[in-house]
Amino acid sequence: EIASCLVGSEMCIRDSFDSLFNGFSTPERRWIYVFALTTGALIGLFIHYLKDITLRAYLMACTPVVIAIIIANILIQHEKLTWMYICLLIMMTLGLIIARKHLLDKRWPLAIVIVLFMVQQAILVNDHRYNNLRKYETTFSQLKSPNYHNATLAKSINKINESHQHNPFNRIEFMTPFSLNTPLIYHFNGIILYSSIFDGSILNYYDKTMQINMPSDTNSTYRMLSNRANLMALWNVQDRIKKSNDPNLPYGFKHTKTIKPTKQTQYVHSKNTIAYPSAHITNKVYNAHDLKTPLDREQAMLQGVTLSDKQKANTKFKPNKNLLSSAQASYINAHKANNNSLIVTKNNGGIQYKLPPKLAHKYKDMYISMDIVLRAPDKRHKISVNEYAQNRNELTYKYRRVVKPITIRVKANDKLNLKLSKGKYNYKINGIYGEDYKTLRASAKSLTNIKVSQQRNGYTLTNNQQRKGYIVLPIPFRDGMKATANGKTVPVMKGNGIMTVVHAKHGEQQIKLTYHPPLLWPLICISIVGIVLSVLFTRWIKHH
Repeated sequence: EIASCLVGSEMCIRDSFDSLFNGFSTPERRWIYVFALTTGALIGLFIHYLKDITLRAYLMACTPVVIAIIIANILIQHEKLTWMYICLLIMMTLGLIIARKHLLDKRWPLAIVIVLFMVQQAILVNDHRYNNLRKYETTFSQLKSPNYHNATLAKSINKINESHQHNPFNRIEFMTPFSLNTPLIYHFNGIILYSSIFDGSILNYYDKTMQINMPSDTNSTYRMLSNRANLMALWNVQDRIKKSNDPNLPYGFKHTKTIKPTKQTQYVHSKNTIAYPSAHITNKVYNAHDLKTPLDREQAMLQGVTLSDKQKANTKFKPNKNLLSSAQASYINAHKANNNSLIVTKNNGGIQYKLPPKLAHKYKDMYISMDIVLRAPDKRHKISVNEYAQNRNELTYKYRRVVKPITIRVKANDKLNLKLSKGKYNYKINGIYGEDYKTLRASAKSLTNIKVSQQRNGYTLTNNQQRKGYIVLPIPFRDGMKATANGKTVPVMKGNGIMTVVHAKHGEQQIKLTYHPPLLWPLICISIVGIVLSVLFTRWIKHH
């Protein structure tokens, strides 16, 4: 037992062990697993050597525990501690068994102890729910309220889905204040995900590859695409539903109608007017390592496909010009302490970057790349550039998500106003880039669309022109994807960051794309073998 306890403790200290439980979201929890495993081992040793324990030694061990229980019940008045009373009952029962050693030769005393432990665990779970989880729980009345599921909104979303019924990859950008998992509630393909144990490549895509800045710096969430028209086109976002006071409409989107789910709430539905074929075939291959900024990556992905394999690249990309050298910086209620330190003396202080009007008006949007992290004080704060704002949590918030660098997209303007909450920041601006969307519009006209139909077990891709090249699909790639044509395997790979790419080497007309979880059948076999061995081992123990 001691050896297994030490091995278990060593496993708990490692990061990989904690990832099995909660995806690295709060690494400090691994110490809970250390405590649980070591305590379990000690309880096993205690039960094993119960006959050798004297009543005096047992009472001495129980004394500090009883004192702790009494103090806890005196000091902690706002929480339920009912489970502690069952602990006292268990201790009294064990004391009786130790005092009357002959009871160990009978089954019913230990059966009573086991039942008491089960009751104690049930009450502990209930107390934990009351003390910690109740404030986060959703009530049945809330689930029945229009804030959770609104009939008017559902009807509008169903109409949108029906208008795109021949496009299985169509996505809608919409999130209610009630839930991050809005797409699950209203049954549509979205661009929102809440999960701490999802595919890590999505995290890398958001924070490093494309630097998609989200409304809040919270772990485990992936919210929208930062109103970037190029990304909306790549991921086939054709519709967008937002609150009526929405100052940051992406390029190419136009308001179509107003939705009023309640008297107090009003949403605006806008549609993408740029018909970019998100499922398409291309011969242009860019080396992902040559693309240095999110805007460069977006434009390369729009025109062709980016792959990490240098040998497959056949097209060079001309980087976008960094406009930072043309910008004049002026400080407003702020000053620099050194090269990478910015002191903001009043709320909404910061830096204004002024560009020549002729230069700024050449573009539709601006991409600003910067490193910015609050150092002091420890508080909730806000970072904004013109019409865009991000709310950030306090420095000690355990689910805080620190991303460096970040890229903020705003509408083109000769004045870019960085406004910050009062405090001391680590700050460095990396670049200002202009986007005129000529690449998006040209690609929408030049790329060849691939027809996609959905079946229960996958998709059928129809290459009507039988072109050779790379078929790009706006769905995340996962290990276990398989493509076949005429009974032969067609290569499937990851491209454009995390998208699924099928290499139609021979101009295959119809390709079937399916998915099976990796190692599915080996794991099923292991489970069956484990069940059989457990039954056989149980019978062997019974007979011996």
